[in-house]
Amino acid sequence: RTVLLTGLRNGGRSYFALDISEPIEAPNQVSTDYPRYLWSFPCEACAGAVNPNTEAEVAWMGNTWSEPVITRVRVKSDSIENPRGFERWVAIFGAGYHPHGDPNGIDYKVPGDSNFSAAGRGIYMVDITTGEVLAKKVFSQADSYNSGAQIGFDEMRYAFASAPVAFDLDYDGFADVVYISDVGGNLWKWVVKAPGDDPINNAASHANPAQPSWPFRLFFRGSASTEPPPEAQAVPEAWDPTVHYQSFFYPPTGVREGGRLLLALGAGERANPKGSSSEFSDGDPGNNNHYYVLRDGDPLEAFAGATDVIVEADLADFAAATPLSCAEMQATKSGFLITGRDAEKFITNSVVFLGDLFTGSFIPPDPASTDSVCEASGDSYLYRFDLACGGGAYTTQPGDANDKRRRAIGNGVPTRPRVSVGCLNQGGGSDCSNKVVVLTSDASIENSDGGSAESSGINVRSW
Repeated sequence: RTVLLTGLRNGGRSYFALDISEPIEAPNQVSTDYPRYLWSFPCEACAGAVNPNTEAEVAWMGNTWSEPVITRVRVKSDSIENPRGFERWVAIFGAGYHPHGDPNGIDYKVPGDSNFSAAGRGIYMVDITTGEVLAKKVFSQADSYNSGAQIGFDEMRYAFASAPVAFDLDYDGFADVVYISDVGGNLWKWVVKAPGDDPINNAASHANPAQPSWPFRLFFRGSASTEPPPEAQAVPEAWDPTVHYQSFFYPPTGVREGGRLLLALGAGERANPKGSSSEFSDGDPGNNNHYYVLRDGDPLEAFAGATDVIVEADLADFAAATPLSCAEMQATKSGFLITGRDAEKFITNSVVFLGDLFTGSFIPPDPASTDSVCEASGDSYLYRFDLACGGGAYTTQPGDANDKRRRAIGNGVPTRPRVSVGCLNQGGGSDCSNKVVVLTSDASIENSDGGSAESSGINVRSW
């Protein structure tokens, strides 16, 4: 089967799946049977749906901004013993965006507030065929457990608008570890390598949607997210609306480095790209967004006790009075952070190519500006720096080290960088070079040289 899966972004709080294949498998089938509707999540008209048990999940679903990742995992069976488990195609996504889960918005709410909603505060894994829940982790005011495995988390206090990212570390075609970020500056980690429970098809045992065989934890907290969770205190007034949170709306980009993973992601208020007047050119770096590169030395959680949450103090800060050298940083820190300028937002996906990281940023116009909303405004930038040490690629740019990591590319909001691979076996070649392309909303096109590599011995068969 070929399945099309999509959400509704700001148009609704559900996903739906269509079978868009056209197989003729039986005499009573004709080509007009496809494409056909498969399911909605949460279920629609639940009494006749293939996934009626998903009706209650609407309590955690926000507007479906999180782009699903389709992958394979292994699950256990009650009836057939197989230590390797059985294949299951799944979709993994965050519960989406909701203003009540955005701490940088004026409508953020905590339990006890009037009209509080937990919408957006959850992560789901559903069966591609039926849309039934195979696994989930959701917000609860107090940590909650299902048969000894944690399923509700009081620290999941922000919406999950970002897509997740899944890595297959042993190249066997099955996901091994999943990372997903929230709009409060947290990055969560879910190891799904072992055969998991199958609550859809099992009944006697191995039927727990909390997935006791899949370790799940908070991996990183950014800036303000290190504060005590107001939910845990049960004090609505504990939330300070003047504090700036690192909001993640896009997934991390990952690169394998031996047995470690390097994860790179940037913060920016995608739901409000224009930003607030109070933070525009205020000269306070404390409310500026950051771009992070994090090092996970144990992606599969194989070492007992290696569960400390990374915080900003564990990272090298290039804005420090005495920045660390690359060697010092790699020996003593868990990664590094780059501080953006006033009102700057990292609101695109990132890509790593030949050891360099490319990402886009946006500096909005002055919120007090009266410029026409029909014209592209604000400024787009392309960042490019060495993933290992953070050194900027634009060495001839005037200014400080940060200025050498970025260049202006036009007005308006940029698209994500895209790589066009040239002739691999000729180290790029003068007439067939690697390119990185970014568009902006004023129709500008940035077409940068992506660099070249040594001859790989690989020829491009098709492109």
